[in-house]
Amino acid sequence: MWIRKSPFSGRFSAVLLVLAFLAPLAASPRRAGGSQTAQQLSTPAKVAADSPRITPGGTSFKVPSEWSIATGKNIVVLQPPEPDTHIAIVDVPASDARNAVSAAWAAYKPEFKRPIKLVTPRPAKEGWAERQIFDYETSPNERAAVQAFALRAGTGWTVAIVDGTDPTVEKRSAAIGLVFASLRPKDYKRESFAGRTAHPLDDAHIVLLKRFVEDSMRQLGVPGVGMALIDNGRVVYQGRLGVRQLGKPELVDENTVFMAAWRLARTTMAQLRSSPSIPEPLALNSSLGTALASACL
Repeated sequence: MWIRKSPFSGRFSAVLLVLAFLAPLAASPRRAGGSQTAQQLSTPAKVAADSPRITPGGTSFKVPSEWSIATGKNIVVLQPPEPDTHIAIVDVPASDARNAVSAAWAAYKPEFKRPIKLVTPRPAKEGWAERQIFDYETSPNERAAVQAFALRAGTGWTVAIVDGTDPTVEKRSAAIGLVFASLRPKDYKRESFAGRTAHPLDDAHIVLLKRFVEDSMRQLGVPGVGMALIDNGRVVYQGRLGVRQLGKPELVDENTVFMAAWRLARTTMAQLRSSPSIPEPLALNSSLGTALASACL
């Protein structure tokens, strides 16, 4: 039987060929970073409110309201309403922060090749024994925002990757901050002072506190400090540490005028509790009731 050839038959065949090629791609699972060699991810699910979640490796975090979350073998990928920005949280075994970050990119976006611009160590905090921020080279015309945050607890690493555009990252900065601020290692429990007895500010604890202040001065480049400690309404220590100005020999004394005046005890206690260098017995001191400290800047 002869069928007359239509002038569109060649074009129609080409369309069928394209559809046949795309069909298996449409049916395949979604992959992190859009790469065929990246990890397979679950179908993204949107949350209606800020929601706590846990990575496959046990790291806890919060998903911001109206964001979507997809999960893989050892990765979760968060997306705001804008599709041009993602946060990938990856649990990886590694010997150091650089290897952890490389492994995280391999799981999320294997084709990633940007050179590292800057690595910034951050102090231990919230159960993380080591923290490092990796910034990457981008061109102004790209308007790209690319950063990795490597966190270590014990021998395991969690890497949080920001991969997006400047406009969206700026617009969603509060939500992105919520994700990063909520990251906690597996089985982490925040320290509580409820029901615990405070230690008195005796001579031994005063020595520990002075040592802490001196260490902080060296790390922060503060030349001089004047402080007083009050325990149950009684002044148990008043003194001065360091010099009035960097590079000059004049010591701090009772007549030194500081640019910064006093700090409330609540602020001081919060700083002491978050510091890894302050001993636990001293951190328990409610006798810091009022700590008047000021620094020569």
